[in-house]
Amino acid sequence: KYKGKYTSMHYLSWNVSRRVNVSVFEAVVWSSGDSLYPRGFDLNYLNPVIFYRPVEFNIGSPDNALLGTGLSVKVGKHTLIYSQLMLDEFVLREVRSGSGWYANKQAVQLGVIARNALKVNGLSVRAEWNFIRPFMYTHSDTRQNYTHFGQPLAHPFGSNVQEAILHVERDRGRWSYGLRTSMAWMGTDTLESYGNNIFRPESDRPVDAVGNPVNYGYEVGNLEVATLFHGELRAGYLIDPASATRLELSYLYRNASKHLGAPEATNYINLGVVCHFRQRYPEQQTRYVLP
Repeated sequence: KYKGKYTSMHYLSWNVSRRVNVSVFEAVVWSSGDSLYPRGFDLNYLNPVIFYRPVEFNIGSPDNALLGTGLSVKVGKHTLIYSQLMLDEFVLREVRSGSGWYANKQAVQLGVIARNALKVNGLSVRAEWNFIRPFMYTHSDTRQNYTHFGQPLAHPFGSNVQEAILHVERDRGRWSYGLRTSMAWMGTDTLESYGNNIFRPESDRPVDAVGNPVNYGYEVGNLEVATLFHGELRAGYLIDPASATRLELSYLYRNASKHLGAPEATNYINLGVVCHFRQRYPEQQTRYVLP
C-alpha cells in the first residue's frame, strides 16, 4: 500500500510576443502524516496566486517544494527552440564553488524542433539534451519525493543522468519514415546512494571515517557511469487519418551497460497495426519504481 501524500502545482504561461513564450511553474509535495501526526490536506496550499516557498518559510514547513521556469522562442516559420530549468534546492555559493554539494538539485532541458527542416516538406527534426543532478526530486522524507503511485513525475530515468535525443521523421502522403536515437549516461549506486534512485532518502549517501554523511563530491555519473543507447527505425502506411491508425514495421536496437541490470544488447522487429493517439518515447522507460 502506498503511503498517503498530496501535491499542489501552479503553471503560468505568458506569450511575451508572437515568437517568445515565458513560463514559470511550481509544485509542493507533502505527506498526509501518520498515526502520531495525522496532518491531512494543508489548506495553506489552496491559495492560487502566491508562491509556495514564502508560504513554507512562514509556516516553518518541511515540505518538498520545486520551482521552475521555461523559455521557448520561434525562429523563422517552422523552428522552435525551447528550454526548461527546475530547482529542487539551490544555494548560489555552493553552485559557484563547483564542489558537488549533494543538495545542489537542479535539472536542465534544452531542445529544438524543426518542421519542414532544410526546406524539405514533411521532414521533422527534434534534438534535445537533458541534465539532472544527483538527488534531484528526492527528499529526506521518502513520502515527499516527486513521485506518484510509485512512478516518477519527471524524467523516467530519475536523477543523476544526462541524455541526448535525436528524432528525424518524414511524411510523404500516407507514408511515414522515422529514425529515433538517444544516448543516456547515468550514475550508479552501491549499498549507499549516489543520488540515482529518487525513492531513496538523501540520508542514504556515503559516510566519512567518523560516520557523518558525505556532503560534497556528487557529480552526474557518480559512482560509475552506466550507458544506455536506443535506436529505432520505423516505416508506416496510414490506414485511417481520423484515428491515426497505420500499418507499421519497425526495428529497435538497445544497448545497455551491465550496471543497469539489463541485457547488454537487444534487437526487436515489430510488424503490426498501431494507433498513435499520443507521442510515445520507448527510449525513456522508467528506471526505478517503488517496490
